[in-house]
Amino acid sequence: MINKIPYPNGIYIMFESGEKFYNMDRIVRVGTHKGQERLLKRLKDHFVKEDADGSILRKNIGRAFLNMNSDSYLQSWEIDMHYSENKRKYGHLINKELETELEVKISSYLRDNITFVCFPVEEKDERLRLEEGIIASLSRNPSFGASSSWLGLNSPIPEIARSGLWNRQGLRRQPLSEKELERIKWLARFGNDSYYKNKTTR
Repeated sequence: MINKIPYPNGIYIMFESGEKFYNMDRIVRVGTHKGQERLLKRLKDHFVKEDADGSILRKNIGRAFLNMNSDSYLQSWEIDMHYSENKRKYGHLINKELETELEVKISSYLRDNITFVCFPVEEKDERLRLEEGIIASLSRNPSFGASSSWLGLNSPIPEIARSGLWNRQGLRRQPLSEKELERIKWLARFGNDSYYKNKTTR
């Protein structure tokens, strides 16, 4: 399904089973990518590649699973083993069998509970601005929040548990302006800058 996305740059919006907002599916994560042409890779890092050190979403879901069971391995799970210095210093703390089991559990949770939509945004600066604007608009809405059964409520990260989003960055940034919201609507509907520019110059 990821390979069928027809554009290489964009923003993804995630929803989660059981999470509703005004009787609609509630957004639980907003994400993008800094490098050009990495949208599909970013989504595969989340859903396909079982390596939480390469996906902050996988890392956060793992944190919630460990924390809900008061598992002392949470401290080791925090270590990013992509760094050679961490491997040298803390490699002895890593339980590879446990991490493999947890990665499988995370994958199953994602595939069974998380869906997503995307829309194209070609330029990096615009992607990053619209991403943070969506996150801030959601988190600042007093009616927005998680259900009592949302997995993220078990997160040891207060920003996640409080916001109802699997996001930590952008929660207190500038919400979307009306112009930015209209921009998102056009990109989501048409994915075509030339169409948007033609409409706005008439």
